[in-house]
Amino acid sequence: MVTAEVLDATHIVNDRVVRMDDRVARVDEGVARVDDRVVRVDDRVAQVDVGVTRVDDRVVRMDDRVAHVDEGVTRVDDRVTRVDEGVARVDEGVTRVDDRVAHVDEGVARVANRVNAIDDRVAAGIDGAQPSFIGHQEIMFNLDVLRDTTSGRQHGSSQKFVIFFLP
Repeated sequence: MVTAEVLDATHIVNDRVVRMDDRVARVDEGVARVDDRVVRVDDRVAQVDVGVTRVDDRVVRMDDRVAHVDEGVTRVDDRVTRVDEGVARVDEGVTRVDDRVAHVDEGVARVANRVNAIDDRVAAGIDGAQPSFIGHQEIMFNLDVLRDTTSGRQHGSSQKFVIFFLP
């Protein structure tokens, strides 16, 4: 009987070992599937590494381009500064010319005032002339006689007008 009990116990242990063996086999299959997934993930990581390397190369090239653009911007800024300085010098020159023109305008105004005063004197002299002289004043003061109307040039600019005032 002892032998039958031992045999029973052996069968029970054997059944348990077989079930455990089946479990281990299923776990081995699961581990194999996980290993396959890990291999696929490793392949993907390797592809990502290649992609990251390409991106790194592009970033380096882009950094070089940006550095060249920065140098170009610096050169343009320097040129703009020089142009601004030139414009400032031109503005100063224009201001000086404006001042000179204003001075010339003042001189022209003074000359115009003198000419008007002389015109007033001449008109007063003509108004005070005798009647026989008044008939000749149109001929004497007709400037169209001395001007060539086709060319616009004046002739006889060296001639002197003499006004006689009779008492």
